[in-house]
Amino acid sequence: MPSPSLAKLIGFSVLSGGDTEARRRFLAEHEAVLRQFPWLTVHHALNGPKDVTVAVWGFGVVADLVQRTTDGDALLFATGVRREALRWREIEESLAKAANGEAGAVLPWEGIVNVVRVGTDGIQVWNDWTGACKVYAACLPDSLCVSTLEPVVYRTTEPGSDGIGPAAVYSLMTTGHFFGDQTLYESIRVQPPDTVAHYAPGARRIARCSTIMPSDARWAMGWDELVDEWGERLEEVIGASLGEPRPIALMLSGGIDSRLIAAIGVRRGFDFEAICYGNETWQDTQFARGIAASLNRSLRVVPIGRNYLRDFTQPWCEWFGASMCVHGMYQYPALLDLRHRGPVSEIVTGFTGDPLEGMQVAKMAEGPADTPLLERFFRKTNYWRDDELRSVVPWLDVARARAEVEQILQDEYAQLPGAPFQRIWLLFQWNHVSQFSSYQPMMYEYFGGVVTPFVSRALANFCLSLPRLGLEGRRLFFDVIRARFPEMARLPGTYDHALQVFDFIPKRYGIPLLLSKRYLAKAAIGYLLPERLRVGPFREFAPTPNRFAQDAIAAHGIRSLFPLDVVDLGAQRFFDRKLVEGFVSTALAERVDIYPQMKLWPIQAILYRLLVAP
Repeated sequence: MPSPSLAKLIGFSVLSGGDTEARRRFLAEHEAVLRQFPWLTVHHALNGPKDVTVAVWGFGVVADLVQRTTDGDALLFATGVRREALRWREIEESLAKAANGEAGAVLPWEGIVNVVRVGTDGIQVWNDWTGACKVYAACLPDSLCVSTLEPVVYRTTEPGSDGIGPAAVYSLMTTGHFFGDQTLYESIRVQPPDTVAHYAPGARRIARCSTIMPSDARWAMGWDELVDEWGERLEEVIGASLGEPRPIALMLSGGIDSRLIAAIGVRRGFDFEAICYGNETWQDTQFARGIAASLNRSLRVVPIGRNYLRDFTQPWCEWFGASMCVHGMYQYPALLDLRHRGPVSEIVTGFTGDPLEGMQVAKMAEGPADTPLLERFFRKTNYWRDDELRSVVPWLDVARARAEVEQILQDEYAQLPGAPFQRIWLLFQWNHVSQFSSYQPMMYEYFGGVVTPFVSRALANFCLSLPRLGLEGRRLFFDVIRARFPEMARLPGTYDHALQVFDFIPKRYGIPLLLSKRYLAKAAIGYLLPERLRVGPFREFAPTPNRFAQDAIAAHGIRSLFPLDVVDLGAQRFFDRKLVEGFVSTALAERVDIYPQMKLWPIQAILYRLLVAP
């Protein structure tokens, strides 16, 4: 069970109008999705506006976290905010300012947050700048359904397979996620980040809040000045986000973001439990153990095992529906282990640290200015090429769908302020991070309550004021680690940086940010040793390949690829049956390359919706 002191909402749904059968589906789908989280409390607000059904869920006595507005005409609540931080009058006044477009209106908190007002005039939702707790809405002529669970909106409104958008299919099949306000269905839209939305039957209005904005405020500063200011800002913001010392769980990897959080947490007296998932012989696990040891903390390594695809793909689909490709099941074992071992602490994650500090800027911004924006996103992920899509989805006009997706991105890009590299920063955050990467903190939120230190307007606005050089490859961030946390910089890790030590080192991965004589000697020996002798202290130079997905498929075959194990491909005309069967056979036989399985992820999501939960 979660800590008894934790009380906060983590999700909501609202249905306005609709017939008796729609309300039945609305309530039944909540039960179907949330049954895998028996530790959550669900509350149905019975004192709301007429013909409006409100459901909220979270930790603690969630009924106390729903209040009436000052005039008594509406319900007011916020997701992602601990009970002790709720200041109702301030919330109401801030929402009114944001809804009226007043300059300077900001959410009263940092983190992944939605503020919701449910009144007779409709539903207002104000989200944070990441939009990570996604809000889905279907504004039909006679009814309105808004929810943080895509399956609830789908099941309540039943758009049907003929409501699937071709451009959305192209987005999902190529990148595994959607763009802009797309979902798989034309009638269901997701709220863009950093906006206030007003929903009513048959109507939806969206206004950008601009709580994060590009500027050139730091383009003239010296590098040392930037390092000093960014370092101070990071320590201040991350420390404030962690709050008062209390037991917390930290998902610690071999990367740079979680180790920074860990170092700051130790400095501030936190007694955190460090958790890592995976194989003990993985490079990431070995580096995480070294980080924990340097901070005098133990590390709990939770194996992903070979059953995770078989056991958790269906629950994943029931939870996330067709909101993205089928992907995050590997998180389940560690989260369930954390819950089963007793009172669950809040879970801290370095979510959005990489893109915040500019990891994608160089890759996505390089090349001629007229490079299509979609091509820039393909540099990150591209599951299916256009020629393959023409065969596997034979009804899809690939060229037209691609043009529509490009236009979505071009329209968004044209409305963004700032220099081209700053627009790319925002475009990546508000599409890939919001529509894809957000699954991770939301999984953590449901299992114990999430803490996201990097979700900060102060940090985002700082990064958006930097010259391009400070963002590319996270140069400024790495120099801050070197200057302020040298003990962390001397440890190798699973992050990429532009330092090459020896010609015989095969890749940059794993090289510390600060080199020491000890590491240089160790690396010289480790990389020159025959691989069979790279054991003990030299194990990091011969890591076990990360093939947990292939191992899971080898163990359970087609049962690891739900819903492909239960559906009749002949019962649908969406995909070319023979081609999909061929790709499935390839994925089942592959033991090294994960790419064949990755190509199935969007197909699994679509088939789940078409044939399992139609």
